[in-house]
Amino acid sequence: VEEHYNRDFWWEEAGLYRTDQVSEWSSNPYQTGWCGGIIAEYALLAGGATGLTRERCLRHLGEALTSGVSPSGLFFGKYAENAWRSDCSYEAGDTAWRRPLTLIRRQGDALFYALRAFDVISRGGEDVRAEWLGGARRVADALVAMWNRHGQFGQWVDQFTGEVIIGNSASGGMIPAALCEAERRFGGGDYLRVAEESADHFYRNFTWKGVTTGGPGDALQCPDSESSYGLVESYVALHGATGDAMWLERAGEAARQFATWVMSYDYRFPPDSLFGQFGIRTTGAVFANSQNGHAAPGISQRATSIWWT
Repeated sequence: VEEHYNRDFWWEEAGLYRTDQVSEWSSNPYQTGWCGGIIAEYALLAGGATGLTRERCLRHLGEALTSGVSPSGLFFGKYAENAWRSDCSYEAGDTAWRRPLTLIRRQGDALFYALRAFDVISRGGEDVRAEWLGGARRVADALVAMWNRHGQFGQWVDQFTGEVIIGNSASGGMIPAALCEAERRFGGGDYLRVAEESADHFYRNFTWKGVTTGGPGDALQCPDSESSYGLVESYVALHGATGDAMWLERAGEAARQFATWVMSYDYRFPPDSLFGQFGIRTTGAVFANSQNGHAAPGISQRATSIWWT
């Protein structure tokens, strides 16, 4: 995997690992969080990457945590056409989708894994650069401010103001876990307070009701598995941060909800189909959401896909 990443994904001009193997003309060669950057770089560092790979991972973190943070304090949604950008192109006007929107899930994913990457760097005996810490703290502070202002994280937010434009989803299910990491790294109390308040909001409005929505940016607010597993992570993180058994119970509920998205048997593909010829097995595949009919062998969007047609 490491060799594959260095050969096919490194983007020298941007100082980033691309999201996918795509052509230069792609409108979205790199994206933050979700199925994009910082997640893989943490994994490579935690796996003991050395030499060129470690150098590139650190360069990637440096880019994402400095110029990759917008004036609002939120991570930019993507890097394309030689610049950091929001997820959506925009024009002047009142229509929601003509605003510079970014998917809120990106913030929780990227912040969580950036802070975990800092731990790996520190354990290796190195100091985490002050500007990287500053970038991560700006993101955490922006999320606290968003919660204090709106009482939710929404699904799509304005890249440059942090205003919730399209709300009422579980897209930010990983944010409480990220804020637990921020509390452990920076302290102050507000990060943990907002982690608890927002996780309770997610539990009462989504886990308790049996449906989560908004995790994938390509499925509007269809029911999805990704948000439910983000909440597993957040509830477990809160149990670790507070010692309160309630969060572990809630994590179990979220895990059982997530399990309903997991394929429990091997589908019998037609023998003359491509999957039938390859002997593809489906047990353990996880459906992403109810809109796109996509399943992968695990919770990660970066895993090899099984496309249902």
